[in-house]
Amino acid sequence: MAVTSFKAFRGPLSRVRVIIDYVMNPEKTTETVREIKAALHAVEGTVHRTTDGVGPEKRCYVTGINCRTGTAAEQFRETKDFWSRCTGTDKSSGVQYYHGFQSFAKGEVNAETAHEIGVKLVERLWGDRFEAIVATHCNTNHYHNHFVMNSVSWKNGKKIRGRERSSIRFGDESNRLCREYGLSTIEDPSGRKRSYAAVMDEKSGKPSYHSLICGDIDRAAGASMTEREFYHELEEMGYELSLTSENGRPLERPALKPPGADYFVGFHRLGREYILDAILERIAGNYHREVPFPEEERNELI
Repeated sequence: MAVTSFKAFRGPLSRVRVIIDYVMNPEKTTETVREIKAALHAVEGTVHRTTDGVGPEKRCYVTGINCRTGTAAEQFRETKDFWSRCTGTDKSSGVQYYHGFQSFAKGEVNAETAHEIGVKLVERLWGDRFEAIVATHCNTNHYHNHFVMNSVSWKNGKKIRGRERSSIRFGDESNRLCREYGLSTIEDPSGRKRSYAAVMDEKSGKPSYHSLICGDIDRAAGASMTEREFYHELEEMGYELSLTSENGRPLERPALKPPGADYFVGFHRLGREYILDAILERIAGNYHREVPFPEEERNELI
């Protein structure tokens, strides 16, 4: 089973370097294994750091697609600059990059398989047009892939549009790959075959849509200094908010609709810490805006 998310992010282009450095952190992407001799490179472009070939071996699971891992942020910028000059349109405005993740159930895959699936996922969807980094984190109790992708195609200077950039399409392709590898899959919440309550009852240690929503709220709250900024951050992530009635009065039970879902989830259903008043109190105590992605590691969502 793999829980996924794929979101567009705006903001300064300099943030791309911060995010890439975070997802490529060797402390997160390196795993020590013991084998008789070094394994072959299962995925072309994967960085393997090995010892003498006998005994402990360290493998670092980071792959650059259409870019080099060491200069990916610079290549993202160069692509935008090149197509800005060619088309006369500022390609560095609007969405700057996409960040996605794919989180596997505990014990269902090893790092090598998780990374191989992650690379195939990006290659099938955008590998012929976009620059991307795929990094597998090995430092939690379940393997998970991070994806950072340029918003502008190196091939034609265009940005992905509509359904092509949706979390649903990303999740559908992930499910197809999971089935190919004999792994379990998880239903899309928009299908109504499973309720959010059912998803919340996943076995302990497995990621859930419930935890994904809470993680997004945590990141939005950490990146905000005001209530208005918090709502803006959620909307940028693809959430739809229901906060007031038709006459403009605040709803007793405000709610949000996750990307790809067809119904709203009340904040009160997410736990005491995620009642809207509690979230706003948390934001009132912020003294600075946090870069959202380190929050994901603390929550062990991905």
